[in-house]
This record gives sequence, C-alpha cells and structure tokens, in this order.
Amino acid sequence: MDWSDKDAIRHRFVEVQNATAEDVAKKVDKILVGISIDIDAGLNALKEEIYNVPKPRDGKLKHVVTIVGYRMTTEDGGYGMMIITDTCDLFYIDEVIDDKKKKKENALKLNCLENFET
Repeated sequence: MDWSDKDAIRHRFVEVQNATAEDVAKKVDKILVGISIDIDAGLNALKEEIYNVPKPRDGKLKHVVTIVGYRMTTEDGGYGMMIITDTCDLFYIDEVIDDKKKKKENALKLNCLENFET
C-alpha cells in the first residue's frame, strides 16, 4: 500500500489506558485489538513461558502485541501466552476510513439523485 496516497485506507484508533483483562476480552470478541506492554527483563528473557504483563509505568520503553484471542493454548492455535495481572494499555480500530470507498458511494448517491430528478 502506498502510504503517501491520500485516498489510502486509514484507521482511527482508540486508546484505553489501564484496561483490564475483561476489557481486552470484550473487545477481542468484536474487533482486532492490541496492547502495549513495558519492555523489561522478563519480556526480554521470555522463551516459551507464560508472560505476566506488568502494570504500565511511565517512561518505560513499550512493545506492542496484537491480541487474536483469549483462553487459547498453542494446541488451539494460540501463539504466545500472557496473563494481564493488573491493567494494560489497550488500543483498537474504532473506524476504518476508506476515502476511495466514500468517494464511490458519494458518486453513486449523486448519480442516483440526478437520475431521480430527471
């Protein structure tokens, strides 16, 4: 995708600070979500264990992960496992802004109105 294209599909993200595991689960049932987690020694040393997500702290470097499901094991198709023990910073796509689609829809509406008036 050409990101310089002014007609490219864009998204508007919503950020939720201090989201709980329940907040994440409610959103992941409906839409693609991600969380940002602090980069710390536990994350850097992670191999195949379950990662306990620490409560976010200001000033820490962050890593972003996409959440594709919950209560999944690797046998169920899960990739990595983590437990949100407190809160995390959640983000999700609130709206897809497709300017090309909007232009087509507007042109179609205009065409329909012109045909209706004649």
